[in-house]
Amino acid sequence: MSNRLPSMRTLPALSQVEAKIPELRGRLVPVDGQPNRFCVRRDRAVTTAERQALCAVAERLELERKAPADRNAVDVVISRVLLGFEMGRGREDVSNEILVHEYIKGLAGIPLFAIHGAGERFRSGETIITWNRAFRPSPAEFAEEARRGLFLHNLKLVHVRQILDAEVVEPPSETDRAKVEAIAANWRETRATTDAERERAHPAPAEVAQAREAHLHHLGAQLRDAADGATLGRLMGRLDAKVPRQGAEVA
Repeated sequence: MSNRLPSMRTLPALSQVEAKIPELRGRLVPVDGQPNRFCVRRDRAVTTAERQALCAVAERLELERKAPADRNAVDVVISRVLLGFEMGRGREDVSNEILVHEYIKGLAGIPLFAIHGAGERFRSGETIITWNRAFRPSPAEFAEEARRGLFLHNLKLVHVRQILDAEVVEPPSETDRAKVEAIAANWRETRATTDAERERAHPAPAEVAQAREAHLHHLGAQLRDAADGATLGRLMGRLDAKVPRQGAEVA
């Protein structure tokens, strides 16, 4: 039996996996009625090596997010950014110290990695916020840039966790597809029959009016058939017999 440990060369580089996070996140499908749960087909799920690398990325992002900002380190970051502006151009050391203190005060509570990232973006000119490069960033602009970077960092961590927690499902087979299609066809047929029965049970207004008119014609025909001479004579005789009797009762 070999005593050699598994080679780390088989694992993809963390930078490569980190660059694939948007693609891997795009493979997820949200679960109906549960917006915070996702699933992914087995043939599109991450590999074991990718999962191990993503776990390492998530651990690093979590540590960076919780790492407190050291005042001296923040001072160095801000001084490097301001080096190309007012600092070093005839300003007194006391004024420079007060200026740096204003930046440190505005960046209170923000992790060091976010402050460092904001400083690097200001130095390169590729900032997230809109910024006039002709002037040094104000303490409020520096803090806003750091917060924007922190937001994107937290969003990346959320996406990594969603990828790792996604439920892996088997893609439907041809047999499963046939069963679903048969159930759907049966449902459509039942629905059509139900709709037809409902329409017959509730006729349209025009049909109701037509049926009433036909019934009136039928009653009229029956009345005409029954109204012969003999029948009318008997009816008149009965009416004549009732009139004197009603008069006697009144008297």
